[in-house]
Amino acid sequence: MNYTKIASRVVKTISVASTSLFMYSATITDAHAGPAVSFMYDYLGLNHSECLQRSAYVLIESQLQSPSNGTNINQAPIVMGENSEITAIIDCSEVAHEGRVTVMVGHSSNADIALDWAKTLLESMR
Repeated sequence: MNYTKIASRVVKTISVASTSLFMYSATITDAHAGPAVSFMYDYLGLNHSECLQRSAYVLIESQLQSPSNGTNINQAPIVMGENSEITAIIDCSEVAHEGRVTVMVGHSSNADIALDWAKTLLESMR
C-alpha cells in the first residue's frame, strides 16, 4: 500500500474542503447555526476533460452560478458554483488516477440540505 499516495489524496481533499468552507463562510451574513458541509463521491469513469465540462453544465443547470470554472486550488482541478444559500465544489482531481469525482456542498445552516444537494449533483454527473 502506498501511504504517500493516500496521504497526498487526504491532504488534497482537506485543502479543497477547507477552502470551500472558508469561501462559503466568508459570504454568509445571516447564518444562525453556522455553515454545514457535506460531500459524496463516486467512480464515474469520466476523463479529466469530461469531468470538468459535465461539472460546469450540472452546476449551471442547478442554477448554481459559477464564479470560477476550472479553478486550481493546490493543483486540484475543481468547478465551483453558488447561490444565496449553497456553495458547491466538484473536484475532478482524482479522475485520471481513480475515476473518482467528489462533490462537496456547503449550506448556510443545514447539513441535511447540503447532503441532499451533494447527492443530487453527483447523480446529475452520471
